[in-house]
Amino acid sequence: MPDIVNTPPPLLAVDLLFRSKPQFSDLHHVVNSVSVFLDSSVELPLHKACQLSSLKLLSRLWDSSEVYAGANSTTTDCSWTLRKFIRNDRHYRQHQFTLSLTEAVRLGSMEMVRWLAARFEGCKVKKSVVVEAAKAGCLKALMFFYARDNTSADPSIQARGVGFGVEWTGEHLTAAVENGHGSVAWWLGTHFPHAEDMSKALNAAVCNGDIAMAEWLLARGTAWTRGDSALQPAHHAATKGRVDVLQWLGRIGQLDGVIGLVLVAAKAGQLHAVRWLLDRDTAIQEASRKLHLTALGREASLSIHIAAVSGCLRTAKYLRAQAKAPTDSLQRVTQTLEQKRQLEIFSRQFGSSAEAAVVSGKTMTLAARNGHLQVVKWLYDEYDKDPDANLFDRSETSYSYPPVYTVAMDSAAQFGHLKEVKYLHQLSQSTDTESPLAYENFRQEIQDWIIEHYPEFRGTIPEDD
Repeated sequence: MPDIVNTPPPLLAVDLLFRSKPQFSDLHHVVNSVSVFLDSSVELPLHKACQLSSLKLLSRLWDSSEVYAGANSTTTDCSWTLRKFIRNDRHYRQHQFTLSLTEAVRLGSMEMVRWLAARFEGCKVKKSVVVEAAKAGCLKALMFFYARDNTSADPSIQARGVGFGVEWTGEHLTAAVENGHGSVAWWLGTHFPHAEDMSKALNAAVCNGDIAMAEWLLARGTAWTRGDSALQPAHHAATKGRVDVLQWLGRIGQLDGVIGLVLVAAKAGQLHAVRWLLDRDTAIQEASRKLHLTALGREASLSIHIAAVSGCLRTAKYLRAQAKAPTDSLQRVTQTLEQKRQLEIFSRQFGSSAEAAVVSGKTMTLAARNGHLQVVKWLYDEYDKDPDANLFDRSETSYSYPPVYTVAMDSAAQFGHLKEVKYLHQLSQSTDTESPLAYENFRQEIQDWIIEHYPEFRGTIPEDD
């Protein structure tokens, strides 16, 4: 057993127990031995104590490892314990320092940061820790790291283990901006003006709607770059309905050539943003009398579908009213060709995530499946006589969902939307004579309703015992 003189104070429970036994009053080693035997907390890794935000526990863990200070893994105590490594193994020390410091900055506990710094000098503050501090808005920790950064110090100072090597990258600025910590971002941008990938921070500022931060970054020479994602900052602004950000982007020419803004705004039900985008398009094209977004087969007409299936009825109605509709066979052919061309453009831009589509039976099916009764009613009133929409075409096989839904009524039933089932039944459109779905998966009230109105399906639905 290690020298118990250096063990931490005995557990309170053990101390109280032996106080009632005067025969042990002078046998302190017995109390300490029992405490060591019972104290499993000392085997916790340091970062676990940090997660609990307990400096007292941290100190106890550290004190319990003092007996191994200066020793190696072949110390006289043959039992295996991590406490042997926290003082002597530089790899394990670095590992625990990184994990513990991450928890400390996440909690914003400078007390823990200082405690760790005092015991792990010479270790590195890894990039992940700096990013976590920026993400948490822990400016005091970042300033603390900066003041003790020995990266540029004389190698002899580094060799003596004074201070820390801090891994500063451009990611910390982006993390601060993404999480809305303007003061942290300002400090980082001021102290690291040449950090890599400032453009990511600029995009993050726009996505967050932080125009002031975006303008500050631009003023410092940050360049616009296109990210790996198909969605650009303007798309995020449109999704959030941030017309002020869209207006700002428009003024500095950052909306030119960006497609899909109406589409993403329509999906999110951001009617105000949709209105602004269409009004802007009208104003820009007024001189040439050539509309881009609302012309036959263009983005406005291809955004009605996603607005409808998302339950955004007002937006779907507005797009329907603004999108030009064909009035003769020639315009109908023109619209079909243009829709095909536009869908190919969307597919190249957004890949499999493209949600632009023509209003069709798929629209009715998905609206019913999603339980949007008012949308279902509007689709029927607006498109039932439209041969291009063909809302109840059961022969349509160009789309599939697990399982495949080809009938709006069955789709609504599968997802438990009885009101939609009743409404569609009244339209007398879904009257298959065979059961295409596993009706036993329907809710009981829908099973009862199906048996009442379609007795031929009685044998396909298991009866309750």
